[in-house]
Parts: sequence; structure tokens; C-alpha cells
Amino acid sequence: MLGNSRAWQPLAEHLGDSITMYAPDMPGHGAADPWPGGGNLFEAASRACRPCLDARQHLLGHSFGAVVALRLAMERPELVRSLTLIEPVLFAALGEHPQAADQRAEVDRLDFWLRAGNRVAAARYFTETWGTGAPWDSFREDQRAYILDRIHAVPDQWPGLYGDCAGLLAPGRLEALELPVLLIGGGRSPGAISVILSTLARRLPRSRCEMVPTAGHMVPITHASETASLMRPHLASAPRLESGA
Repeated sequence: MLGNSRAWQPLAEHLGDSITMYAPDMPGHGAADPWPGGGNLFEAASRACRPCLDARQHLLGHSFGAVVALRLAMERPELVRSLTLIEPVLFAALGEHPQAADQRAEVDRLDFWLRAGNRVAAARYFTETWGTGAPWDSFREDQRAYILDRIHAVPDQWPGLYGDCAGLLAPGRLEALELPVLLIGGGRSPGAISVILSTLARRLPRSRCEMVPTAGHMVPITHASETASLMRPHLASAPRLESGA
């Protein structure tokens, strides 16, 4: 969210000796067509990514993209060798946990600023909470302009992340996903993440959870080496293709 596919470059370089990584830009980001706003970005991103999953692949997603990746794996498990979910922001998984109220308050604050037309305040909040930890004022002018042009897209995630419009958390659905799943979180991420990771780890039958203690939400960017080290044994242990590839 508010980035582009080039964000995967550091991790791709660390894993380049073992996998080839394909990173699509989601709607409204990078080279994709602009996002007009007011729609369901989760559905749009899912539609955009489905054609990319056309063979048995390792599937990897971060943040919003991790929830999209989880959906794709649940829809077409026969096309997925392994699944890696980094900091999945499936806030519906918070359920009745006390962290849910805190997270909802943060969303209300962001929505308030956007309704008031204060894109700078909304972007400052979002990037300083869910970004690399760099303050808003430290961004280059072109980076700030890119984010401000897209900040309106953030609430269009909510149907998927809070409303679980795809029913990912429905009884029995996660339990039926018989794939090796690696869950990765940052030790300095917002508190909601650890609750979400715990919930998913409890329900996914072949999952394991790893933390990068010094990382925040953007762990695959800020801690690409550590992320790659956690992924290597996960990728290596996934079922091999019949051809031996």
C-alpha cells in the first residue's frame, strides 16, 4: 500500500540464487492504472493478481498483499507450493480482542482526516504507523507526492481487511489449507499484528511463525536479509514439482 513492486528488490536479490520473483503492481500503484477511489480495492487487487498464479509457485505477500496472497492460496491451493505471509493485516482476525478497539480508533482517525480533505495529516499518520519508521518530513518531495496521490485508496482496503468480504475466516476455511505456511512479523510492529499472527498460526494446520525482533511493519524492506534467512528453509522444505524443479 502506497508503494510499488520495486519494494521487493532487496529481498529478491537476497533470494536470487534460489527463486525467481515476480512482483505485480496492485491497482493504483506503480505502473498500474490510477485508482479512482470509492471501490473495493481488495477485490480489485485479487482480480489483478489471479492471472499471475498459473503454475505451482511459492506465493509471498506483505501487509495488504499478504491477505490477497492468503485468498489466492485458499482459492487455488493446487497452484501453490508454499505460502509466506509477512505482517498480514487481516484485522477481522482480531475478533473481540481488546486490540480490535484500538485498531478501529486508528482507522476512524485516518478516515476523519480524509473526509476533512487533509491528505497530509492522513499520509503522515499512515506512513509513520505502518511505514519504515522514517518521519514524513524526511521523505523526498516526489515520494510525498506519490503517497498523497494515492492516500485516498487506503480506506478501500477495509472491506477485505475489516469486513472479511472473501470469508477467509469462515469456520473451517483456514483449517482446510494444507500448505506449508510461514508467518513473519516484526517485533516493533503495531500490537494488532501479533494477535493476527497468533490467530492464523492457531488455525492454519501447517504453519509456523517467526519474528524479526528489531523490525517494524516493513520488515521485508528494512530487514531483507533476515527475512530471506527465515524464508530459505521454508522454500526448501516445500513439496518439489514432479519434474524435480
